[in-house]
Amino acid sequence: MNWFHRPERRPPRLLTHYGGALYLLWMLLGIASLFLFWTPFNAGFDEAMRWLWLPWAIIVAGFMARYWHWLLGSGRSRWKGPVLAIGTCGVLILMSGPYVLLANAVGAKGWATYRGAAIHKFVSGTRGGGSPVVVFRDSAGRGDISVQASRANYEMLRMGETVECRFRTGSLGIPFRWRYRDEGPACEALGM
Repeated sequence: MNWFHRPERRPPRLLTHYGGALYLLWMLLGIASLFLFWTPFNAGFDEAMRWLWLPWAIIVAGFMARYWHWLLGSGRSRWKGPVLAIGTCGVLILMSGPYVLLANAVGAKGWATYRGAAIHKFVSGTRGGGSPVVVFRDSAGRGDISVQASRANYEMLRMGETVECRFRTGSLGIPFRWRYRDEGPACEALGM
């Protein structure tokens, strides 16, 4: 028996009958956990893309290889199963961001103050006016930090002015604040 003439294997019953519900639960729990944290712009999602694209690609590719005949069969178009598997991989990578933030929050190492000169500002998104974002370079060498700002402070801020923010340092090194537990503004200079 060779690779192309293997007997058809079916995925476990849990996946064939409840896969859609498990997938939806994965996404809803991830979205719900986003309401727990306030982070710099796109924190968690950047790390998920960087760290988890390969493991998720291997898992999806392994699933496709093991259940290839089942993906092509069942009365579907020949392209539908593999395309859905690849699309699922992309969504799994994207929706891993909130879980990276949850893992980061476990074993947080304390507080850190990020301070530096504003180097860029832009409006993210276009619907409803978008969200004002300010980028500043941390003077302690921890990289560029992007944070959302109030509209008034965004307009008043000039390039080169000092921005200061206080975040918890997570176990994965991602700065964050608990939305409902941490008191006081995260970034005083930006009125947040």
